[in-house]
Amino acid sequence: MGQHGLWLHHCDLESGTRGEVRPWIGSPNFVQEVCVDTNRVIGVSDTLETAAHELGHGVKLTHPGEAVTGIVFDCDSGHFKTTE
Repeated sequence: MGQHGLWLHHCDLESGTRGEVRPWIGSPNFVQEVCVDTNRVIGVSDTLETAAHELGHGVKLTHPGEAVTGIVFDCDSGHFKTTE
């Protein structure tokens, strides 16, 4: 699959949301962008913490106890599929 990077930038997000990964948590092969709403973070420390948190989601890290949703590789079929 080769090397892939993550595009981290400012996005205007919904109220209460400081950052998100689009279209979903996954590997850099599938993540299209990593967003931080710089209008909702307070100061450099909060900005860096939010960016690091969202970049983690961009390499398929989830919150403890959460299942990964999005696209996974189905070993039985040999194809990628979406999960709910």
